[in-house]
Amino acid sequence: HEELEKVSAFLGIEFMPSLIYTYDSINNLKADYPGGALEKFHCRLAEGIHDHRLEIWKTHLQTQTIHLLEISADKYAEKAGYSHAFEKHPLKYKLMAIPGIILAKNIFFLTKIINRLPAGLRMAILSKLPRKIALCVYFIFNKDKYYRFRRLPSSMKYQNQA
Repeated sequence: HEELEKVSAFLGIEFMPSLIYTYDSINNLKADYPGGALEKFHCRLAEGIHDHRLEIWKTHLQTQTIHLLEISADKYAEKAGYSHAFEKHPLKYKLMAIPGIILAKNIFFLTKIINRLPAGLRMAILSKLPRKIALCVYFIFNKDKYYRFRRLPSSMKYQNQA
């Protein structure tokens, strides 16, 4: 923990030992989650850390998605050691990334609030909130994806646009 405390101090972030869980302490984690929730939501937690998927984003993400992620994560990605794939981002992507920027800037604060909630409520929020955020972003910027994401038939898609 001492090294992580030093790193946290250097980065200017609060060190919270309670957030450090390794695959060695999986049994301790099971006590914090209601029956089956740990396996359902964090099934690979006990596997340890692997780097075989480290660069997979380069082949699986579209250029637009990479731009949006880089703009949204910005300095947080740099602090975590990620290098940018692009030096400049088109204005279109900067505007599209506004919801992501807002989320990225508030995620630590939101995490602290959510972590204080009872486990059942916490898991319900964490399992549904990301999808709801995605729906909001799609509704604002890409109605076609919004309706596909919601899995509405195309006939309903045009009825809802009125």
